[in-house]
Amino acid sequence: MFDECDNISTKLNVAVNAYGNKMQSVMRSMLEYMKHFLEYVISRLSHDNVDEIDATLSSQFSEASEPEWWHHVFITRERTRHT
Repeated sequence: MFDECDNISTKLNVAVNAYGNKMQSVMRSMLEYMKHFLEYVISRLSHDNVDEIDATLSSQFSEASEPEWWHHVFITRERTRHT
């Protein structure tokens, strides 16, 4: 019985580690995107263009466009077949 538990635990650890690495990569990419966006907003604020920033932000949120480098981030879903 304990051998089965150890085997299941090992398989679970392998699956969680693989998923965790992918999530870490996705989170890192998302944070990098946010960093660039915040740097842009802060640079615009330093020029006292608050009204222009509001207009820019509202137009960016209404559009579905992302920076070009964002399209290089791939999020994949892998399925394993249970037998």
